Amino acid sequence: MFKKKKWKQLFKNHQLNKFNDLWNKKYEWFEAPNEGKYKDSWSGVSKITIGESNFFLKKQHNYRKPSIFHPLGENLAKKEFKNIKLFNKLGIPALNSIYFKKKKINGKECAILITKSLKKYKSLSDLYELNENNPLNLNIRRKVLFHSAELIKLAHDKKVKIQSLYPKHVFIHQKVFLKGELPKSAPPARFIDLERAKRVINPKNAALRDLETFNRRSKKASKSDRLYFLLVYLGEDKVNERVRKFIQLIEQNSKTK
Repeated sequence: MFKKKKWKQLFKNHQLNKFNDLWNKKYEWFEAPNEGKYKDSWSGVSKITIGESNFFLKKQHNYRKPSIFHPLGENLAKKEFKNIKLFNKLGIPALNSIYFKKKKINGKECAILITKSLKKYKSLSDLYELNENNPLNLNIRRKVLFHSAELIKLAHDKKVKIQSLYPKHVFIHQKVFLKGELPKSAPPARFIDLERAKRVINPKNAALRDLETFNRRSKKASKSDRLYFLLVYLGEDKVNERVRKFIQLIEQNSKTK
């Protein structure tokens, strides 16, 4: 269902306010769909424009993941929708959903999740793509890393494990990216792709796992950038025994992979 009347009206104006209309409408995939573990299971995302607004439309067919509480599998679009609401409740900046619904079609569970495009944001992974072709000055690069570290630290302080913590899932406002300035009325950094995020009992261990993944996936980051990020995350001004111990813990987590 649409969260707000204005979005429902906008999609209705384009004959797309009903589940079947959205499901049957063919759009190009933003990237190749993922295949699930179950028969005829897939998940794909399209970037669409309705009126003057941009959205990401996620469609999932028989796509779910088993867990302790859901041995037969939990619909991942529904889980992401719940996580978006959880992040909003906890005050953790993330993408905004405007629509979610699931429905059985020919005996298979189908789900649609629509989120608002973060058009004024860039992925953290862009930092290193830009740096290769058009190097950012040190001040701007540090501002980008600072707000990334602050966002991740906030999630961990709220006892949330991201689980798939990749640079491409951390989005930074273009004002920070282009000028190193804070936006006036928007968060400097936000999360996207929250399918696997969850509250945890042991936040310290969860944080280490997240940071190990993040470090491993930041292949193009320099050693100085990695160290600066960690200093901000830990709230330290310089390398000390606490920082060295934390680096060792991250390395130990990496060896257990």
